[in-house]
Amino acid sequence: PPLYYVVAAVGLRAARALAGGEFALDREVLMLRLVGVAIVAPVPIWAFEAARRLGASGVAARGASAMTLGVPQLLHVSAAVRGTPLLVGIGAVLAVVLAGVMRGDERTSTAVRAGALVAGALWTTSSAVFLIPWVGLVYLYRGWSNCSWRQAIRGASMSLGVALAAGSPWWIRNWLVHGNPVPSTDSDQYATIGRPDGFSPHPWEIVDLAIRYLPSRFFGSFG
Repeated sequence: PPLYYVVAAVGLRAARALAGGEFALDREVLMLRLVGVAIVAPVPIWAFEAARRLGASGVAARGASAMTLGVPQLLHVSAAVRGTPLLVGIGAVLAVVLAGVMRGDERTSTAVRAGALVAGALWTTSSAVFLIPWVGLVYLYRGWSNCSWRQAIRGASMSLGVALAAGSPWWIRNWLVHGNPVPSTDSDQYATIGRPDGFSPHPWEIVDLAIRYLPSRFFGSFG
């Protein structure tokens, strides 16, 4: 999706305007990396605010803020020229909004704000689809805890409606033009890879791979 590239281009053009011209290629890449850093820099603040909205004490909220800096690869990924920093930044602001919903904020404007943030994320990267069930689960919790299902359903419908209406056009166009909502340059290659004769998947092998590879990729594979 194009949103990150638009944001990055605006940041780069602003830097060029201040400098009075283009930079050398390595400096321009550095500027693009700093755009990602600037987007992610407020994440500890958003974590603090989300914790406070959930009712945490000042000490706990400061701990939540500091914990964001301990996420492996956060600095590495955030300084890369890619859409992930914008997704992280949008997700952090969404966490603040949804924390308010969990504590009783049932205003229409809040639901619209949550939907708009999800829509922005959907225009940033395909991974943003995981934010949709997050919003739904928060409103489900709200209805269950407050026994006000009518308000919860109304809020969820408003939020997800805005998210899908504003965030889906790029995906729908891909589906119509390419036959796939998230086309990949490797799609043809993957399509030619067939199942080997006699192969049958074993669930335990998948679990074994997850146990061994997920921690190492999360904590160790910084490249």
